[in-house]
Amino acid sequence: MQKHILVAIDNTVHSMDALHYTATLSTIIPETRYSLIHIQPVVSQYLTDEARLKANARKALENVGQAHQAKGLEILETAARRLMQKGVPEDHIEQITTPRRDTSVASDILATSIGQIL
Repeated sequence: MQKHILVAIDNTVHSMDALHYTATLSTIIPETRYSLIHIQPVVSQYLTDEARLKANARKALENVGQAHQAKGLEILETAARRLMQKGVPEDHIEQITTPRRDTSVASDILATSIGQIL
């Protein structure tokens, strides 16, 4: 029976420890699939409000969004490489990064994971 594990990834030792722990499951259950999710940091409400009124603020908001996306992808790529070093096939790893939208990272992780399941 195929298993699917969602691992929330940030750049902390704790998330990397969780990643390594779940990687050991692939030796027990070889068909395990992994979804690595990274929730990007919240963007300042001040910048968001200013972006509605000023072109330079819109550009700054766009730059912040691109930087958050790039950093999220970098973190996920590092995590995926670590899984592959533990023997997880590349095609068993999905990478998801999304801006924070809710009041908590946990809510965003849950909402994104439900969207992935449906």
